[in-house]
Amino acid sequence: MKASQPGGRFNIPFERRSILSGITQDLRMPVGQTVQWWRWDANATGVDDVYDVGSLGTGRVWKTGFDVPAVNAVIYQGVTLQDERGFYNTDVLRVTLNMEDVERLFPTMPTSPDDFLRDRIVYRNEVFRPTHFFPRGLIKGRYTLFTLDANQINPEEMVNDDQFAQYSN
Repeated sequence: MKASQPGGRFNIPFERRSILSGITQDLRMPVGQTVQWWRWDANATGVDDVYDVGSLGTGRVWKTGFDVPAVNAVIYQGVTLQDERGFYNTDVLRVTLNMEDVERLFPTMPTSPDDFLRDRIVYRNEVFRPTHFFPRGLIKGRYTLFTLDANQINPEEMVNDDQFAQYSN
């Protein structure tokens, strides 16, 4: 038995790699979906100092969206709020990602999820804002899955976001 592999070939790193590979081959590849991820671009954004909305001229800016492979993506019907302001409903998108993809595409997400709260996710022609992050499947201090929830952004919330104008009609 090698000193670098206590317990033989079937050590924790081997098992984790096997799980991640199995998730990719058995779940993500044949039945998974993709979501389009747009990273917030703080450097290119012009935000009004008072109202925290896109300022005239530049506005809020996101880097061009790219496809992220998901093990699963599901939209849950949101809670309808009926109050003095009227009827308001937003859905919730729950996305489960293979940690292998998270580590490759978003290496800081597990330790700094707040850095992703201004991002946008487009799924089934709807725009969502990440709100909650849940690392899952802990094996000896390392995760195998990463789930996140994102709230739908209604069309009236995107009036100053030119990049998402096509989704606000």
